Amino acid sequence: MAANASDRAQRNAILGSRLPDFASWFLWVDCGTDGCRRDRLLSVSELAGMFPRETMAGMLRRFRCRDCDGKAITASIQSGLGETRGRQLRVVALVGQGQPAG
Repeated sequence: MAANASDRAQRNAILGSRLPDFASWFLWVDCGTDGCRRDRLLSVSELAGMFPRETMAGMLRRFRCRDCDGKAITASIQSGLGETRGRQLRVVALVGQGQPAG
């Protein structure tokens, strides 16, 4: 996936790939239910370990809040939690605007 690809191209490339291909990334999800509004940062590596190896990353768009069962209003996948060895944080929105955890 080229770093200079459009947001849509990056999102489509991720969603069409296998979940284990993003094992070093993180998933940030924000619940959209009034009264809950929880957000979570999840390790894709841990998530990948819960599903068959062939599971596509597109399933990340269907996550629901474990507290209220609400749908995510935003979800993004992040390449890391900050700069590492000269590489910058890469954030790709999967649902909504997908803001990075911080």
